[in-house]
Amino acid sequence: MIYWPRNWPDRETLDLQSLICTVWPQYLTLQETCGILDQFHEPVWIPDKQVLWTGLGQKYALVDSYAREHGMQTLRIAMGPLMDPQSPACLQSQKSTKEWGRYIRGTSLIFSWRISQGNVATVLTQPPPTRFNPHGRTAYQDIEEPVLKGILGNRPIGRILAVHPTIENAKEFPPYEIFPQDHQDIWKNVFGRVKCPKHTWRGVDGNIRTSSPVQKPHT
Repeated sequence: MIYWPRNWPDRETLDLQSLICTVWPQYLTLQETCGILDQFHEPVWIPDKQVLWTGLGQKYALVDSYAREHGMQTLRIAMGPLMDPQSPACLQSQKSTKEWGRYIRGTSLIFSWRISQGNVATVLTQPPPTRFNPHGRTAYQDIEEPVLKGILGNRPIGRILAVHPTIENAKEFPPYEIFPQDHQDIWKNVFGRVKCPKHTWRGVDGNIRTSSPVQKPHT
């Protein structure tokens, strides 16, 4: 049993404080942060049914289709009216492109933090051997994965599972674990000889970051 001083805030409160100190004011206003946290509650939030994705370019339709067919939630699905341009609750029309990009990074951070309170996360990627952008600096690599693994001092997710939806015959193959153990051999044993479409990874200018790596908050 871990010793916990009687007068200290509970673990959940400390995790929440750590989150807020990270997203506000770097990405979001305090009001925006609270609105997103309110959105990510049951019954809207379905525990252990969230989908992240990276390296799939403009193929959001593929991601959305996978999520809906499996009763899961992408960030956009979980955000509901907050990311629906037709809803007055959506702030996109009130922000510049740069401001909206910062808002999305903040929501991604909160989304990942909320996922980490459960037991499992699922990420859709390119197939092995190169599942993630070799240049790094993607939202998943800089923000979402570090938060899932507990960089904020939060409880790390129990498991991260991978799915490779660009391979037609692999769409229904069961997700396999890539964290804490990487079991990609399970996938390779079945699909290792399948010819994969060539993927051109987006390069990143060394002087420009698509996202700022999440840092441990100073509290």
